Amino acid sequence: VVKRNETWKDNGIRPPEGVVNKTVVRDMEVPKGTVIINFSDAYEYDDPTARLELTVLCDILDIRYTESIREEQGGTYGVSVNPGQIHYPYEGYQVSIYFDCDPGNVEKLSAIAYEEIEKLKREGPLEKDLNGVKENLLKTYEENMEKNHDPISKIIITEPSEEV
Repeated sequence: VVKRNETWKDNGIRPPEGVVNKTVVRDMEVPKGTVIINFSDAYEYDDPTARLELTVLCDILDIRYTESIREEQGGTYGVSVNPGQIHYPYEGYQVSIYFDCDPGNVEKLSAIAYEEIEKLKREGPLEKDLNGVKENLLKTYEENMEKNHDPISKIIITEPSEEV
């Protein structure tokens, strides 16, 4: 065991402010468009309410994107919406929205992704979305309790012996 005091260093790297659009073109045997949309801002890392709100927001967007981009438009196999929380060197959050699609659909499906966010801001979440998120959170909690119960029950505290 190495005993030393270590700490982190803030190199001042932060996400860019404002909107950054980048298009990367690469020749591929099967053409594919990949859309990545990131949002980031300051965030109170130790606030459990903020953590829950971020998770619920991403789950609602996931539901809406499944309905609008995948099912209604048939534009992709799935949309991934992932929250990220940063504690050090600064407190912040990041929401990443990611999906693959036909290159010809990138603009249309990206516009739908942004429109769903605007609609959520204007109208708030639908009751069916909140119920779906609640159901999913409860299911995930129950699954985690089942998975963690057995290993924890097998931990036995014993006195150290010379055999160890």
